[in-house]
Amino acid sequence: MNEQPELKNGLPPAFNERLKKLIPEDRLREVLDSFSIVKKVAFRIQKPGISQQDVEKELAALEPAPVSWCPQAFTLEREKIRSLQETPLYQSHALYIQSLSSMAAVLALDPRPGERVLDLTAAPGSKTTQIALLMKGEGELVANEKNRHRFFKLKAIADAQGLPNIRLTMIPGEVWGFREPESFDKVLLDAPCSSEGKFKADDPKSFGYWKPSKVREMSKLQKRLLLSALSAVKPGGRLLYSTCTFAPEENEEVLTWGLKRFGSCVEIERVTCAFPDRLMKVVPEWEGKIYDPALGNAMRILPDATMSAFFICSILKRDSWTSRKERE
Repeated sequence: MNEQPELKNGLPPAFNERLKKLIPEDRLREVLDSFSIVKKVAFRIQKPGISQQDVEKELAALEPAPVSWCPQAFTLEREKIRSLQETPLYQSHALYIQSLSSMAAVLALDPRPGERVLDLTAAPGSKTTQIALLMKGEGELVANEKNRHRFFKLKAIADAQGLPNIRLTMIPGEVWGFREPESFDKVLLDAPCSSEGKFKADDPKSFGYWKPSKVREMSKLQKRLLLSALSAVKPGGRLLYSTCTFAPEENEEVLTWGLKRFGSCVEIERVTCAFPDRLMKVVPEWEGKIYDPALGNAMRILPDATMSAFFICSILKRDSWTSRKERE
């Protein structure tokens, strides 16, 4: 057996030790390296009527690389970001900078025209605007953000995009399931998390707040939000749960808790993807806790030069939980 690489990367030692236990030995080095490399910029088309060919023609000098699994998306070398932002396409809000892993979560949600969709914790608005584009101005998109400062960031982006079918709200996410029970075809819960996937080895501010107690604190919040989100989904509808963290406490543990609470009313759907080389299996157990095997259908994305660490799980609501509780 090969020795694991030393974890002298400037990140918190407790975090490094967790990574050693969590990441498969043959993938650990690339994950460690991902905290130090300069990642490519990802962006996508935001306005209807703009084609991949239009972008390639207008930005030919910047040499954008199309993303095979997302026809609206491209990557670009990081040093070209300023030039991208100075182009007429970007200045007219026809393009939007967003991580590929974030785009993958919205594609898994699969919002469609005419549906009623809730983005439960929407700021700053990257996924919100992508959802709105896929809905083509038909149906209703409710974008919620309880934090006042972040809400107005979301509002500024929505206003700049001129989104026609969006309703902005500033309400605690934990109450939506009781405020509008079983009212939405799709709900996105991109849960607030410890953001371990955004750590940068050369930027102590990116991980200065991190500690194991923070992970446990976020897990408690995520469970409250998951209860609200699942309660807000119609029978036959779908919830997409995602985070940008490695922590099993914020992913598999939260969802195992939700599956136990909702029982046969919900079912984990298999999330398919076109980038299998970036995936690792979900965690079956962690620190003595056994997780629901149905979570094998979820997706853990490992980071590299183009993708960031992400967790994605799609939940189908088979039956009315409200009616089930009343019958019981």
